[in-house]
Amino acid sequence: MSHSGNDLQACAMLGVVGTILLWKGIKKFQKRRRYEDVPEVPIHSAPQGLVELGGFAWSKALLFNLSGNPIAYAFWKLEKYVQSGKNSSWVEVAKGGAGDGFLLHDQTGAVWVNMQGADLDAPNTHLLWNKIDSTSQARFLSWMEYCKISVTQFPPSNSFFSSSFRVVLQEIAIGCPITAQGSLSTLRKESIEVLAGINDFKERYIKLNQNKAYALSMMDINNDGVISEEENRTGFVMLATTAARKVANGGTSGASVSYEAAELFGTLCGTETAKLLVASTEENYIVEDLKRWTWAMIIGGASLIALSICLLKAQIMR
Repeated sequence: MSHSGNDLQACAMLGVVGTILLWKGIKKFQKRRRYEDVPEVPIHSAPQGLVELGGFAWSKALLFNLSGNPIAYAFWKLEKYVQSGKNSSWVEVAKGGAGDGFLLHDQTGAVWVNMQGADLDAPNTHLLWNKIDSTSQARFLSWMEYCKISVTQFPPSNSFFSSSFRVVLQEIAIGCPITAQGSLSTLRKESIEVLAGINDFKERYIKLNQNKAYALSMMDINNDGVISEEENRTGFVMLATTAARKVANGGTSGASVSYEAAELFGTLCGTETAKLLVASTEENYIVEDLKRWTWAMIIGGASLIALSICLLKAQIMR
């Protein structure tokens, strides 16, 4: 009894693809259920333990992304283009964060979000190393130095090899809407200094959340009567960036920076049994995102696995 190697390979490929689809679909479903099952609470009355908090991101100090805009936090990956025979792909060679976390504020106070090991949902930006200007390259290298990470042959000394590296970024901008779920360690209310501009922005943040007509007039860019996830994120970030730049002369890293007082209520982090979930959007948007294609992935993955088993049985029965 002989079996075609190509047929067996096809069965294996179907099984692998199906398993990956099924696994990703189940992970999306589980994450959505976590967001749906834990109610969002105000920071000032949040209990210790598992909580979900919503608000906006802010920073203790002036931090810039590679475009020179103020951010609260960034997760980065360095990838290298690798060729092996006829195959080629981008391979991760290092990863880390610009900072250890950020401040999550709502109308009642703030918590420190410790991003170590966090599951971050935020848009990805891909930047080829040779397309990044020298100032931004120096900024990225300072992030690597902060994380105590070095990579062989990076930064490339020869411009020919610069296109072999790229940076993948997930950023949390100043003022970005945030939904976070994790374990809260509370402490006695403490006054801390944060990057100035927060009080001016908080007034606008409260008004936009309480007055839907005002929010539509400010954020509905395409005038369709609905504020999309991107319009919502962009609107808050633009207002916060304006407020933050007022305290930095021209928004440069050498600027003189001012600070304001904020009330800190504790630290939000992950645990050994449950990762910290952080989304750079409001809960209703992230839940809708996680609903998208979930069941198609689960059903499609299970179907491919079943098909691969049936084909394998047919091969064996020959």
